Amino acid sequence: MKVNYTKTSLTVIVLLSIFIMANSSAPPAGRTGAPGEGMCSACHGGNNPLGLDGDILINGVPDQVNPGSTYELEVLLRNPNGLAQRGGFQLVVLDENNENIGSFGNPSQGSRTRNFSGRTYFEHNPAQNFPAENLVSWTVEWTIPEDSEATKVNIYTSGLIADGNGGTSRDFYVRNELSANVVTTNVNDLSFESITLYPNPAADWINFKGYVENTLLDYQIIDYSGKLHLSGQFLKGDNIDISSLPTASYFITLRNNEKIEVLKFQKIQ
Repeated sequence: MKVNYTKTSLTVIVLLSIFIMANSSAPPAGRTGAPGEGMCSACHGGNNPLGLDGDILINGVPDQVNPGSTYELEVLLRNPNGLAQRGGFQLVVLDENNENIGSFGNPSQGSRTRNFSGRTYFEHNPAQNFPAENLVSWTVEWTIPEDSEATKVNIYTSGLIADGNGGTSRDFYVRNELSANVVTTNVNDLSFESITLYPNPAADWINFKGYVENTLLDYQIIDYSGKLHLSGQFLKGDNIDISSLPTASYFITLRNNEKIEVLKFQKIQ
């Protein structure tokens, strides 16, 4: 039998191109590196001939989370040397038994959520080009069920820092994971009611609305890399001086006994 190798090769190339373009739009499910899952490196890899660098961060998750609470998660993909063209990611949240926990809502532009085989994923849709600052980010709201009996949550994410040539052999794979304890707190002991931060953006100081009790609060201000910039204590009505902070985006963690709130703000000049 005569085989038309040219036609066969062309078919393979077309199918491979479709697969690559599909992954650029959104990744296959189950590529976070969580237990029972594969990783992006199963399809993307090589010896990184361009010397791409970077990492992937998960922001917005305190050390302790409360059932019934909603947290804004941010996935931050960084390429410091600026040699990459685009990037993408996938994230999943599991409990201590590796079961899906919580629900996602309000994914930011260029991302989506979807369910697959009993797990819910937050992922790029499509992959994003790196801007001049060499980082891309996506956000989503994650809510832990009010009746959750979990004692721990584990967040797994993996990402690709890609050269953008349409292939898969020269991409740089990164992954990250973090954990938080689930703490059930008596609602009568809480000191927050829909707390909000103002002004935002802010140049010299920040304050809060929704803080009920006049008790002392601990706070920490960190940047996207997790570096601690400011910490201390304040009472209701006190301003927190941020005039010394460089212009950037920050997270502030407020703590009162077992209650923790994490808020995001922008420091401007």
